Amino acid sequence: MTVERTLLFVDDEPRIIDGIKRMMRPLRDDWGILTATSGPEALRLLAENHVDVVISDMRMPGMDGAELLDRVMRDHPNVVRIILSGQSDSESIMRSIGPTHQYLSKPCAPEVLRATIARACSIRDLLCNAGLAAIISRLSSLPSMPNAYGQVIAELQAPQPSLPNIARIIADDIGMSAKILQLVNFSMIRGGRTVASPIEATMALGLENIRSLVLTVRVFEQADEPTTMFELWQHGRLVGSIAKAIAVAEQRRPDEAEMCYTAGMLHDCGRLILCARLESGPAEGDAVRDLTGMERAKFGAAHSEIGAYLLGLWGLPFPIVEAVAHHHHPEAFPGTGFTPLTAVHVAEALMCEQLEYGVEGAVPAVSIPYLTSIGLADRLPAWRTIASQIIADFTRDGHAAAPTTRSG
Repeated sequence: MTVERTLLFVDDEPRIIDGIKRMMRPLRDDWGILTATSGPEALRLLAENHVDVVISDMRMPGMDGAELLDRVMRDHPNVVRIILSGQSDSESIMRSIGPTHQYLSKPCAPEVLRATIARACSIRDLLCNAGLAAIISRLSSLPSMPNAYGQVIAELQAPQPSLPNIARIIADDIGMSAKILQLVNFSMIRGGRTVASPIEATMALGLENIRSLVLTVRVFEQADEPTTMFELWQHGRLVGSIAKAIAVAEQRRPDEAEMCYTAGMLHDCGRLILCARLESGPAEGDAVRDLTGMERAKFGAAHSEIGAYLLGLWGLPFPIVEAVAHHHHPEAFPGTGFTPLTAVHVAEALMCEQLEYGVEGAVPAVSIPYLTSIGLADRLPAWRTIASQIIADFTRDGHAAAPTTRSG
C-alpha cells in the first residue's frame, strides 16, 4: 500500500522514540514514520527523504528543537513544523515562536497528536502550488496597521499599561489577531482549550508575556502599505461585526458569537499575504469581476485558500479556518447547521449587497442553495435587517461608511 505522508519525529530520548512508534503503529498504512535522536541526524534524513511533518522535542543536546526547526524552515519550507516538548518555560516557548507552526505539550494524548498531524497534513492539500506553499510556510507574522502597532507599543511603555486596552487594540487588527491566536493556541499556553477570541487570547497570555512578545521577540509587523491595509481592516471589522450580530440573533453561545467575529475579521487575511508578500496590488477592471479567478491564474491559488492555509498551519480553531477557506462558496463544504462559515458568508454578501460593491457581477451573492441545505433560508430577511443596522451604526460612528476593498 502506498504511504500517503511521511512524519519525522526527533527526540534525544530512545524511550520517547519507542513510545511514539508504538503510538503511531495503527496508522502505519497511512503515514510513514522516520525517527532521529538529534538535530543533525534529522537534517540528514530530511536531505535523503521526502518528509511532510517534523515533530521535534525542544530540549536536546547540541542543536535544540528551535534551532532544528529554524533550519527546516530555511532549507525545507514546505515541511510542517511542530514542537512536542515538556519544556513549558516562557523562554523555550519564546525561542520557538518564529520557526514553529504549532507547539504541543508532553505528555500529549495520542488522539491529540494524531489529530494535530492529520489536520496539518490536510491543510497542505489546500494549496497545489509548492512554491506558494513554501512562501506562506515561512511566514511568522502578518502585517499590522501602523497606528494599531504604535498604540500597543505606547500602551506597553506607559507607566501603568492596561492589558484590557491592549487586548482591544489587538482584537481590531487582522495581523495581530491572527498571531495572538496562534500563540495562545500553542497547547503549552492554552492548557488544552481552544481560544477563538483575540481579547481572551491577550488576557490569557498576560501583560508580561505580551510585553516580551511585542518588545523583545517582535511577533508583530507593521504594514508597508497602510492604505491597502486600512481598507482590508475596515472590511474585516465590518464583516466580523455583522457575522457576530447574526450569531447573536441565532442565539449562539457567547464564545460561538466571538468565533464568528474573529472568522469575519480574518476572512480576507490571505489578501494581506498577496499584497504584502507577493506584490499583488488592488484588483481593477476585469479582475474585479473574477478576483479569485485572477488570483488562481497569477498565483495558483485564491486568497481564501492562502489565508486558510496559513491559519491552519498556525493551529487556529478549525471553524475559523473553514470559514476563511469557503466563505465564497459554502455549498462546497455543506454542514448540518449554523456555523461561523454561515455567518461570514452571509455577512460579507449582505454587506456587499447593501454597499453596492463592484460592477457587472462583482457583488457576491448569498448562496440560497447552501442556506436551504442547512434549513436557514427563511432567516435571510432577518439577517438582512441586522446587516443594514450594523452598517448604519458603522457609518454613523465613522468607522466604515463605504469600505473600498473589493470583496474577498
